[in-house]
Order: sequence, then C-alpha cells, then structure tokens
Amino acid sequence: MLLDQEEFKIEVFRRHWMVMVIEFAVFLFIALAPVVGVLAFIGSSNIQFVPQMHKLMFFLTTTWILFVWLAFFVVYTNYYLDVWVLTNRRLIDAEQKSLFTREIAVLRLDNIQDAVSETRGIFATMFNYGDVHVQTAGSQKEFVIYDVHDPKLVRDQIMRAQEAAAREKQNVRIIQD
Repeated sequence: MLLDQEEFKIEVFRRHWMVMVIEFAVFLFIALAPVVGVLAFIGSSNIQFVPQMHKLMFFLTTTWILFVWLAFFVVYTNYYLDVWVLTNRRLIDAEQKSLFTREIAVLRLDNIQDAVSETRGIFATMFNYGDVHVQTAGSQKEFVIYDVHDPKLVRDQIMRAQEAAAREKQNVRIIQD
C-alpha cells in the first residue's frame, strides 16, 4: 500500500490468533470424524472386506483429508492476508475475500463520526478480541475491523488519530492571492 506524502503508519491491525486456532480445531474435527468413524465401523463389525474395499476406503479417506486440507489453506490465506492499516490520514482495509479476490477500502479519518468496540462470546472475552465498528459520514455507512486483539485499544487509537486529523485540518489555512 502506497502512502501519500507526509502520511505515516500509526498502527497495523490483524485478526487475533485465537480465531485461527478455533478454525483449525473445527477443520481437524471435520477431517478426522469420517476417518474415526470408518475405523470404528471396521473394528466393531465382523464383516470381511475384500482387498479392493480396503483400497477404496483408503482412497476415499485420503481424498477427504486432501479436500479438508485445501479448504483449511484457503481459510488460512484469508486470515493471514486480512490487514487494517491506520495512518495519520486514513484507515485502510485490505481484506482477502476468497483465494483470488482481494478488496481494499480506504476511509479518510475526517469522515469518521464514531467508533464502537464489541466483544462477543467466552473465547473473545477470555482472549480479549472482538470487532471494531467505525461509523462514517460518507456513503459507506460502517467500516468493520473483525476479530482484532484488544478492540477497546484499537477503537481508542482510531479516535485519537481522527481527533489529530481534525485538529490538523483546522490548522491548515487557505491563502488566496
């Protein structure tokens, strides 16, 4: 991301690591549930499988794990490439929507009206992460930073940057010839 002249980064925000741990646990359960089920069925039944059946079961199981692994890779890529950058003039949201779709939105700090932090759930409360909703005066009504670490601090940093940008804008005088 290119910054304008006299623009500098204040902070870079990313999703909290706990979000990825929870998603990893879900993927692990999805990947292993059919495998455990098949092994339990084979172990508990007296059915004699022909060698081709074992090969088919092995093929289906490894194919299942491969697809779950690919889905996990897509989720991890989205997690890793989602970033929010706060500068002295703008809030930049670079969000990976899917594997080949990236959306970058820019919000000027002088358009910010309010920011609200939100923490929902037991894990979010224990590990101190949540969403920050930024209310704007522009055509985009709300700008959301998802699952960020310490949402109250992020909200305060955004509002301090907005106040500093507003003071800087008031100090600029237009000189006419």
